[in-house]
Amino acid sequence: MARAYDFPEDLLTAQEELHQVVHALKTLYDRLPWSVEPHPGFNDPEYWRPRKRPATDGWTEEDRAEVQRLRAQQQKLSIEVVTHPF
Repeated sequence: MARAYDFPEDLLTAQEELHQVVHALKTLYDRLPWSVEPHPGFNDPEYWRPRKRPATDGWTEEDRAEVQRLRAQQQKLSIEVVTHPF
């Protein structure tokens, strides 16, 4: 049978916050256009695996700032979890 550990509360809290940030970042990426910069799109049927992307206006400055904020928070929490003394 597996042993149960009494993980420190601050570690559990940081891990839960990290899960929430990762989820928020994925949700944001799912709604953003495929290209950060404006792009006319492309259709490449002759490629070894056909691929196609629609034209896009790119990300807004607000979107870029939100991604940057979430990624910084993700990095901070990841470091906190991985380097926790427990």
